[in-house]
Amino acid sequence: MSSEFQPLIDHINSIIVEKTTSKGVREKLKVVLEILKDETESDVAINKSLAILEEFESDPNIDSYTRTQIYSIVSVLGQFE
Repeated sequence: MSSEFQPLIDHINSIIVEKTTSKGVREKLKVVLEILKDETESDVAINKSLAILEEFESDPNIDSYTRTQIYSIVSVLGQFE
């Protein structure tokens, strides 16, 4: 499964290691990574990941760059649907 999502996994990893990414965002992105790596059905992985990422929409504490990166991930996941 993870090979299908490998470019997306790499992108999420790059956000996690950025110094400007808050701890809360890092933790949720790590959960998304595990889902994308471990889930056997891509539809389930996409839906679970999108549900977690949508929580960021209402978080006012995320800086604009990180928010833009998250929207990019959501957009790519949407293409898999």
